[in-house]
Amino acid sequence: MKKAIILIIVVFIYTNINAQTAVDTYIQNYMSTNKITGMTASVIKNGKMVWAKAYGIADRKTSKPMTLNTLFALASVCKTITADAFMIEWEKGSFQLDQPINNYLPWSVANPNFTSTSITVRHLMTHLSSIDDNWDVIDANMVKGDSPIQMSTFFCMII
Repeated sequence: MKKAIILIIVVFIYTNINAQTAVDTYIQNYMSTNKITGMTASVIKNGKMVWAKAYGIADRKTSKPMTLNTLFALASVCKTITADAFMIEWEKGSFQLDQPINNYLPWSVANPNFTSTSITVRHLMTHLSSIDDNWDVIDANMVKGDSPIQMSTFFCMII
């Protein structure tokens, strides 16, 4: 709820200097209370960024300040966006939640712990697929900035 309040405040009053000071104060207090080291915030209006600001530090060891160009490891943040996109497509009838994912993939995926049970979209969306992160592979392929490998190399299907 507090995150929504920050967004509402920023969206409606970002042009007023006094309001900007109030937003800065609110965000800095929120960060302090919740032990948030650094963050960026922005407002997008009609597809264009109309306000953006960096707060706090990007690196605790060096006290490097956060900037609008600071890279973030998105990790699980993408799950919400992916879930929304999947549910929009589900509502359009593009796929069924309880059908095996192999019906939709150009490669085959097997459940590592229950080989006779197919993994479904619902399993993936509810973290019940039994697929574990393979950190050896993830760490070996980690790069700073944009990946030099096209996404289509990994994921080449259109729902």
